[in-house]
Amino acid sequence: MRNEILIVDDNPENIRVLSKVLKKAGYDIRAATNGTQALASIEAEEPDLVLLDVHMTDLSGFDVCRKIKDDPRFDKLPIIFLSALDDAVSKVQGFDCGAVDYVTKPFDADEVLARVATHLTLRRTQDQLANSFEQLQRLEKLRANLLHMIVHDLKSPLFALNTSLQFLREDIAGKLDHRSLETLSNILATGGELAHMVDQMLDINQLEDGRMPIDRRQCDFAELVTTAIDAVKGISPEREIRLEIDQPASATCDANLVRRVIENLVSNGLIHTPPEEPLSIEVKRGTDDVLFTVRDQGSGVPDELKERIFEKFATAQARKDGQYHSSGLGLAFCKLAVEAHEGHIGVESVGGDGATFWFSLPDVLAKDRPSAD
Repeated sequence: MRNEILIVDDNPENIRVLSKVLKKAGYDIRAATNGTQALASIEAEEPDLVLLDVHMTDLSGFDVCRKIKDDPRFDKLPIIFLSALDDAVSKVQGFDCGAVDYVTKPFDADEVLARVATHLTLRRTQDQLANSFEQLQRLEKLRANLLHMIVHDLKSPLFALNTSLQFLREDIAGKLDHRSLETLSNILATGGELAHMVDQMLDINQLEDGRMPIDRRQCDFAELVTTAIDAVKGISPEREIRLEIDQPASATCDANLVRRVIENLVSNGLIHTPPEEPLSIEVKRGTDDVLFTVRDQGSGVPDELKERIFEKFATAQARKDGQYHSSGLGLAFCKLAVEAHEGHIGVESVGGDGATFWFSLPDVLAKDRPSAD
């Protein structure tokens, strides 16, 4: 940064005194004696800071400041008013039109230098932060594109691998001993999990980019829940599932997406609940939404992970057993899918005594439901 300052004042003596003070401090100086000239100077080359008088012959300093700030090219340009008007109304007006500071005349040279240095440092820091943020955005986009490309390219070979393994098991199942057959089955299950992860990553990428088509229709939410539970209860067939549903319960949603959200949350609950403990699932109809909750009896979610657990590839360390349990992609998909429906999702866990995952969706029946009175 050049540390170039534009002084705008219709009094040549004020410009001379200010220029002398600022040049001695090492700043480069430009000057304009009216508002029109100042705007033309900024248009030609943006300075690093403007010292602006209020009363001038053509445009007031307030008008000049507004014109500068209305131009998106210069909206970050720091402007300090330097004026004989020391009333509160003028100062407030100065800040309202976009100035970063207001110094009254007659000014103290040291005060002006201190304020100029402070706002130049602030602008330099803001520019550095903006550049860093832009660089991070570029890197994140590059990373996301690379990850999407890799995941997309994995889909076909994984499908071919899993299909070949299935045919192989059918051909040689009778020739394998129990241990070898079990090993082959485990390999097939792992291949299926990898294929599922690939599909979830592609879906997450579409949801993040807003490219996932959402087929919103009025759904019987209770039926959606029971269908989803039936699809995943094989994870733990002997588990007691306590289901409580308010009737009727409806929502405007993409049934396929929401069913997958429910399957993910119920699967998560089945995995993290000890075999002898029940899993509690509840559907409640609210005033204008429907709320789904699943409560497990696991080791809970630490407070510091309650937000991060919904991020891609997040892992949580259980408090009781000291083991890391990956939340993988499932919870990230759930969050994005629920938010795509303008719903809300979260987790509650107190003292490591299990965890309650929940989400809510708009209830289409709310607008048609008669009032209580």
